[in-house]
Amino acid sequence: MWKSLHLEQYEEQKKTWPIRGCKILATYDKETIIVYQIVSEEVGKILSKQNTLHLKDDTFSKMIWLQTEFLGVMQQTNWGRNKKKEKILAIRMTRKGFEKILKWGMPTHFKKTEKLYSEKKEWKQELEKAKKNKSFVCFQFVPSKDCNGNGSRKRKALYFGLKGKILRKFIDRYVKDFEDITLFSQLTYVNFRKKKKNKILEFPIHQDYPLPDDLKDFLGMKPLPNIFGYYDADEAINDLDNQNSNENQNQN
Repeated sequence: MWKSLHLEQYEEQKKTWPIRGCKILATYDKETIIVYQIVSEEVGKILSKQNTLHLKDDTFSKMIWLQTEFLGVMQQTNWGRNKKKEKILAIRMTRKGFEKILKWGMPTHFKKTEKLYSEKKEWKQELEKAKKNKSFVCFQFVPSKDCNGNGSRKRKALYFGLKGKILRKFIDRYVKDFEDITLFSQLTYVNFRKKKKNKILEFPIHQDYPLPDDLKDFLGMKPLPNIFGYYDADEAINDLDNQNSNENQNQN
């Protein structure tokens, strides 16, 4: 049951996660990575019964959205308990396919630190052009969620969508298997609330995904330093503390 999910306590996992920045926390191994998709109850039942992500001919004309963080999906679906009765799919795909898809992506929002486009007008024109293509991938980074559904102010999680030819390729070539984890999500919530302790919560093991540096640059995951050469205030403070410490040692 739920063969794709290896569990570990939430509080123990948190200790190993990066605190800030655009990150991809995910369940992965040497060859594959888990991505999550939310579908309607009707669609979920059909897909599970047919054991395929193919639904009908127009499947590829509609954008589907995927994410790698389990807690992000739990927040969206209220732990699989929404009135809409959505189904949550855990999809195991190849890491090579995952990284190829991201290389074809367009950011959904323009950022001043974005290296891809120097001006907002340029980005907007490229985005509109990409939407008209037969193959389209877009991505954004949203606040990472904790077990209580609160968004992080410092760390952001990947959220990406695809349609057209790339969606067909995702289903036909990159997906290894998938399973409905809605019941698992509901039982996890019940157990969590019953014990009312974060450290008791067990959910899929998440680690910081090791993207190649060039892909991090492409996605805008590497922050640009400010005019003082620092990425954030904490880094500046740490550097100042180290300088003071070295000066004290030299004086002694």
